[in-house]
Amino acid sequence: RLRVLAGGGLTFNGDTAAANALDDYEEGTWTPSYTGASSNPTVTYITPIGRYVKVGQIVSASFRINTNGVSGGSGSLFVSGLPYAAETVSNMFFSMLVGYSASFGGNAPQSGFLTSGGSSIQLLTNSATSSRSQLATGIDITDLNTASGATYNDIIAHITYRTA
Repeated sequence: RLRVLAGGGLTFNGDTAAANALDDYEEGTWTPSYTGASSNPTVTYITPIGRYVKVGQIVSASFRINTNGVSGGSGSLFVSGLPYAAETVSNMFFSMLVGYSASFGGNAPQSGFLTSGGSSIQLLTNSATSSRSQLATGIDITDLNTASGATYNDIIAHITYRTA
Protein backbone atom coordinates (compact mmCIF):
# COMPACT_ATOMS: atom_id res chain seq x y z
CA ARG A 1 0.00 0.00 0.00
CA LEU A 2 1.08 3.53 -0.76
CA ARG A 3 0.12 6.62 1.23
CA VAL A 4 0.67 10.26 0.22
CA LEU A 5 1.19 12.35 3.35
CA ALA A 6 -0.55 15.73 3.63
CA GLY A 7 2.78 17.39 4.53
CA GLY A 8 4.50 15.82 1.53
CA GLY A 9 6.18 12.53 0.89
CA LEU A 10 5.22 8.91 0.40
CA THR A 11 4.99 6.06 2.88
CA PHE A 12 4.49 2.38 2.24
CA ASN A 13 2.55 -0.52 3.79
CA GLY A 14 0.42 1.57 6.14
CA ASP A 15 3.33 3.51 7.69
CA THR A 16 2.15 7.01 8.68
CA ALA A 17 5.35 8.33 10.29
CA ALA A 18 6.67 11.46 8.59
CA ALA A 19 10.21 10.41 9.56
CA ASN A 20 9.89 7.35 7.30
CA ALA A 21 8.42 9.22 4.33
CA LEU A 22 10.19 9.28 1.00
CA ASP A 23 10.11 13.03 0.47
CA ASP A 24 13.43 13.93 -1.11
CA TYR A 25 14.60 13.11 -4.64
CA GLU A 26 17.22 15.09 -6.49
CA GLU A 27 19.43 14.72 -9.57
CA GLY A 28 22.31 16.99 -10.41
CA THR A 29 25.85 17.60 -11.51
CA TRP A 30 29.06 18.21 -9.60
CA THR A 31 32.61 19.04 -10.62
CA PRO A 32 35.26 16.65 -9.32
CA SER A 33 38.79 17.95 -8.77
CA TYR A 34 42.12 16.57 -7.58
CA THR A 35 43.21 18.01 -4.24
CA GLY A 36 46.10 17.31 -1.87
CA ALA A 37 46.11 16.66 1.86
CA SER A 38 48.80 19.30 2.49
CA SER A 39 48.46 21.61 -0.51
CA ASN A 40 46.45 21.49 -3.72
CA PRO A 41 48.08 21.00 -7.12
CA THR A 42 47.49 23.38 -10.01
CA VAL A 43 45.62 21.29 -12.57
CA THR A 44 44.45 21.75 -16.15
CA TYR A 45 41.44 19.46 -16.57
CA ILE A 46 40.12 17.87 -19.76
CA THR A 47 36.98 16.14 -18.47
CA PRO A 48 35.91 16.93 -14.92
CA ILE A 49 32.37 15.60 -15.01
CA GLY A 50 30.17 14.33 -12.21
CA ARG A 51 26.54 13.27 -11.88
CA TYR A 52 24.56 12.30 -8.79
CA VAL A 53 21.17 11.10 -7.62
CA LYS A 54 20.03 11.70 -4.04
CA VAL A 55 17.08 9.77 -2.65
CA GLY A 56 16.43 10.65 0.98
CA GLN A 57 19.83 10.43 2.67
CA ILE A 58 21.45 8.15 0.06
CA VAL A 59 23.73 9.81 -2.51
CA SER A 60 24.94 7.89 -5.54
CA ALA A 61 27.69 9.82 -7.34
CA SER A 62 29.61 8.94 -10.52
CA PHE A 63 32.47 10.85 -12.08
CA ARG A 64 35.25 11.01 -14.63
CA ILE A 65 38.25 13.22 -14.20
CA ASN A 66 41.40 13.54 -16.31
CA THR A 67 44.10 16.11 -16.79
CA ASN A 68 46.28 17.81 -19.37
CA GLY A 69 48.77 19.28 -16.92
CA VAL A 70 49.60 19.16 -13.21
CA SER A 71 52.09 21.08 -11.09
CA GLY A 72 52.72 21.51 -7.39
CA GLY A 73 50.70 20.24 -4.49
CA SER A 74 51.67 17.78 -1.77
CA GLY A 75 50.32 15.01 0.41
CA SER A 76 47.78 12.29 -0.19
CA LEU A 77 45.62 12.61 -3.31
CA PHE A 78 41.87 13.19 -3.00
CA VAL A 79 38.93 13.72 -5.33
CA SER A 80 36.93 16.66 -4.00
CA GLY A 81 33.71 18.42 -4.89
CA LEU A 82 31.10 15.84 -3.86
CA PRO A 83 27.61 17.39 -3.82
CA TYR A 84 27.00 16.48 -0.14
CA ALA A 85 29.20 15.64 2.83
CA ALA A 86 28.92 12.17 4.32
CA GLU A 87 26.97 11.76 7.52
CA THR A 88 28.98 11.95 10.73
CA VAL A 89 29.04 8.55 12.43
CA SER A 90 32.02 7.44 14.52
CA ASN A 91 34.23 4.92 12.65
CA MET A 92 32.04 4.98 9.52
CA PHE A 93 33.60 4.92 6.05
CA PHE A 94 32.17 4.62 2.53
CA SER A 95 34.14 2.89 -0.23
CA MET A 96 34.49 3.94 -3.84
CA LEU A 97 34.52 1.62 -6.84
CA VAL A 98 37.08 2.46 -9.56
CA GLY A 99 35.98 1.17 -12.94
CA TYR A 100 38.96 2.56 -14.85
CA SER A 101 42.20 4.40 -14.13
CA ALA A 102 45.06 5.06 -16.52
CA SER A 103 48.07 7.23 -17.38
CA PHE A 104 49.21 8.08 -13.86
CA GLY A 105 52.88 8.85 -13.32
CA GLY A 106 53.14 6.44 -10.38
CA ASN A 107 50.56 4.31 -8.60
CA ALA A 108 47.13 4.38 -10.23
CA PRO A 109 44.01 4.43 -8.02
CA GLN A 110 42.22 1.11 -7.52
CA SER A 111 39.78 2.22 -4.84
CA GLY A 112 39.02 5.05 -2.47
CA PHE A 113 37.14 5.93 0.67
CA LEU A 114 35.09 8.74 2.14
CA THR A 115 35.38 9.34 5.87
CA SER A 116 32.62 10.15 8.32
CA GLY A 117 31.58 13.78 7.78
CA GLY A 118 33.93 14.07 4.79
CA SER A 119 33.37 15.52 1.35
CA SER A 120 36.61 14.37 -0.34
CA ILE A 121 37.49 10.82 -1.40
CA GLN A 122 41.00 9.59 -0.56
CA LEU A 123 42.42 7.47 -3.40
CA LEU A 124 44.00 4.07 -2.65
CA THR A 125 46.01 1.31 -4.31
CA ASN A 126 47.32 -2.12 -3.27
CA SER A 127 49.96 -2.17 -0.58
CA ALA A 128 51.98 -4.83 -2.44
CA THR A 129 52.49 -6.17 -5.93
CA SER A 130 49.78 -8.84 -5.54
CA SER A 131 46.28 -7.88 -6.63
CA ARG A 132 45.04 -9.88 -3.63
CA SER A 133 46.75 -7.60 -1.12
CA GLN A 134 44.79 -5.00 0.79
CA LEU A 135 43.82 -1.69 -0.76
CA ALA A 136 45.47 0.35 1.95
CA THR A 137 48.22 2.45 0.35
CA GLY A 138 47.25 6.05 -0.27
CA ILE A 139 47.90 7.58 -3.68
CA ASP A 140 50.11 10.66 -3.34
CA ILE A 141 50.22 13.89 -5.36
CA THR A 142 53.61 12.67 -6.66
CA ASP A 143 51.77 9.74 -8.35
CA LEU A 144 50.08 12.19 -10.75
CA ASN A 145 51.46 12.39 -14.27
CA THR A 146 52.65 16.00 -14.77
CA ALA A 147 52.84 15.78 -18.60
CA SER A 148 50.65 17.90 -20.84
CA GLY A 149 49.36 17.54 -24.37
CA ALA A 150 47.25 14.40 -23.92
CA THR A 151 44.89 12.72 -21.45
CA TYR A 152 46.56 11.82 -18.14
CA ASN A 153 45.49 10.88 -14.60
CA ASP A 154 42.25 9.48 -15.95
CA ILE A 155 39.80 7.90 -13.51
CA ILE A 156 36.19 6.76 -13.84
CA ALA A 157 34.56 5.85 -10.54
CA HIS A 158 31.39 5.64 -8.47
CA ILE A 159 30.53 5.99 -4.79
CA THR A 160 27.30 5.55 -2.86
CA TYR A 161 27.16 7.05 0.61
CA ARG A 162 24.79 8.37 3.25
CA THR A 163 24.50 12.07 3.99
CA ALA A 164 23.00 13.82 7.02
